[in-house]
Amino acid sequence: MSQYIRAWEALSPKIWEAGGMNGGEIYQALEESGIHLFENREHNFLDWAVDVMGLVDYDEKQNIYFPKIQGEYDTGFVWEPFPNGIKSPAQFVVFRDKLNAWREGAKKISHKRARALLYRMPLERDFSVMGPQYLGAVAHYLKCQECRSLGLAKIRQTGGLKHKNALLIWAKNGSYLPKEKPRNLFEVYAVEHVLACKAMPCSTLKSYWDNYIRKGLEKHEDEAKIHLYPVLIGIFMRAKWQTGELFSLQRERIKALLKDLKEHQRGEVIAQLDTLQSVAKLPRVLPLPERKPKKPEEPKKPKVDLLAEATGGKLHWNDKGMDDWEKGWQPFTRGTRVEVRVQEDTLPPYGRWLKGTVAEEFLDSERAIVVKCDERWHEDMRNYRGHGATIMVMHNTRRGILARIRKIEGE
Repeated sequence: MSQYIRAWEALSPKIWEAGGMNGGEIYQALEESGIHLFENREHNFLDWAVDVMGLVDYDEKQNIYFPKIQGEYDTGFVWEPFPNGIKSPAQFVVFRDKLNAWREGAKKISHKRARALLYRMPLERDFSVMGPQYLGAVAHYLKCQECRSLGLAKIRQTGGLKHKNALLIWAKNGSYLPKEKPRNLFEVYAVEHVLACKAMPCSTLKSYWDNYIRKGLEKHEDEAKIHLYPVLIGIFMRAKWQTGELFSLQRERIKALLKDLKEHQRGEVIAQLDTLQSVAKLPRVLPLPERKPKKPEEPKKPKVDLLAEATGGKLHWNDKGMDDWEKGWQPFTRGTRVEVRVQEDTLPPYGRWLKGTVAEEFLDSERAIVVKCDERWHEDMRNYRGHGATIMVMHNTRRGILARIRKIEGE
């Protein structure tokens, strides 16, 4: 029994990463890990894992053993990251139950709820340590075409990643993230940035990877990984970015490759060494860019009390209670006639006020008040065919809400 437990600890991360193995591949993986089993017809490792412990299932049509997560072998199943700390069968069962809860939660969660959770989810936190609600939102987003079309940057109302940071995340993972297993929201941000960005650094990396996909090779990702760092170093040099972080990641990658060398990995090590040798011949310090003369500072424009302007002087920006978090939205229930400020400006009249009717109140969307304006003012047909205006309530203050929306008396 103890030898089977040691065998499972060695096999579990490998069969999880592969998504499934046949019997020959399983025993070959155990041999490579230094596990030598003594078995007979009455006692063997696969029967113990399938029938006794219920750790894996067997699909007769595909002749595949796979971790017992779904009911049958599914080639389209997205295998989530396997945490390093899970080794024993008991730990695996706990993680499996948690993942099942994650997948079930993803089926029930709505678009609005998933986006609200993604909005406040920590970017760097590993998915494997999150609770079922957050995990359900992540699973929903990764599989929902409607949410993916919006993108994380729009859902979280941020400007996205910088080119350099996105490429460093690709370097750290060494893989094409949409077909791999993102571990946190930063990795999802990185792939969305690179796929959509037209700038030289990102478009160069995307073209390099797409070239291997077009070749139709069975293991194109392994082939593309071989020259990934040389390509990234060339991009960093042309963009005149500092290479310290990239070189640190490259050293870690080489250390990992030396532990268990395979054919394609040996080719990658050679490419890494060739790159380091060519870099050693370059000057150690890149020339500094020419300094442009500073433009004279423009006089600062006077600050405007937008709250007083919106309320006709009844309320002011620094009044008591205006810092209250997520307050002031209660009067604007569904059906209320209002005016909303759009296209804000720092000069009079400080934006444009449009009349409309509240279509979604804060309790509907869990994030904002949505107004359907009487006239069309933008081109987004998904937002009430160009008539929608959104006033954020989540993470906003009373002054921030009341400065952008006001009731129309008498209507």
